Amino acid sequence: MTLPNLVGCGAGKSGTTSLYYYLSEHPEINMALAKEIHFFSWHYDRGIEWYEKQFPAQDDARIVGEFSTSYMLDHTVPRRMSELIPDARLLFIFRNPIDRAYSNYWSALNIGAQVSGSTFSEVIRTQEGYEKYIVGGLYYEHLQRYLKYYDRDHFFIMLTEEMKNDPIGQLSSCYKFLGVDASFQPNVEKNYNITITTDKKWKATLDQGWLDFKAVIKPMFLWIPGSFRRRFAQLEQKARISFNGAMRPEMLKDDREYLSNIYREHNEKLAQFMNRELSWD
Repeated sequence: MTLPNLVGCGAGKSGTTSLYYYLSEHPEINMALAKEIHFFSWHYDRGIEWYEKQFPAQDDARIVGEFSTSYMLDHTVPRRMSELIPDARLLFIFRNPIDRAYSNYWSALNIGAQVSGSTFSEVIRTQEGYEKYIVGGLYYEHLQRYLKYYDRDHFFIMLTEEMKNDPIGQLSSCYKFLGVDASFQPNVEKNYNITITTDKKWKATLDQGWLDFKAVIKPMFLWIPGSFRRRFAQLEQKARISFNGAMRPEMLKDDREYLSNIYREHNEKLAQFMNRELSWD
C-alpha cells in the first residue's frame, strides 16, 4: 500500500504551491499527482484505495507526500489522519497572518467568491469575514488540534518570509527533517504563481472563461489517469495568472492595526511554541 509519510497541511495563501513543486523536484520525494487532494477533508468517503491511487509509483522514493491546505482548517482531519498514517511527518508554512488575510480576500474577490462591493475594511469586521479570512491565520490554534494526535517532533514549520529571502537554505532544513539529501537544490527561480495586470474588459472575459473551463473539468479531474493529471496540474500552475483590473492597493493602516490586535496573542503563543522570535506585526 502506497500511503504518504509526509503531509503538508497549510496555510493557504502562504506559498504552498511553490513548496509543493520544490519538493516534487527532489529525486527522493514522491509527491501526489495533484497539488491538493483534500482526501482527509473533502474526499474521505472515497476510501483508502482511492487515496492510494493519487500517488504515482516511484521505487526509489524515501518520502511520499501530499499538500492540502484544507487540512489545517478542518477539525476532523487530525484524528482521521492519525488513524491512517500515525507516523507521518507534518509540514506547515506560515505567512504573516495579516498579509495572508489580505491576500486571501483579493484572491476570493478575483475568482468571484467575494462580493465585489464589499471592501476589505468592511468584510473583516463581520462574523462571515472573520471566519473566511481571519481564522486561517490563527496558526497556533490550528496546531493544537494536531498536537492531540502527533508528537511535536513530527512537525516542521516554515515561514513564507524566510522562504522568500533564503529558499535554498530553508529547503535544505526541510530536507534534513525529512531525511533526504539536503544538498539537492531545486529550481527556485521558477515562479509558480504569476500575477499580471490587464484592462477590465479582458479581465472579465478571461476570468469567466477560466471559471467556465474549471467548472467543466473539476468533477472529472480526480478520475483522469494519473499521468494526464500530473501534466495538467503542471500546466495549470505554469499558466496560473491572476487578472487584476488595477494594482492591488496597499492595506489601510487602520485595518492592519485592527488585525494586529486580533493576531498578537496568537502570534506570541506560536513564537513560544516554535521557540523563536517572529517579526510579524
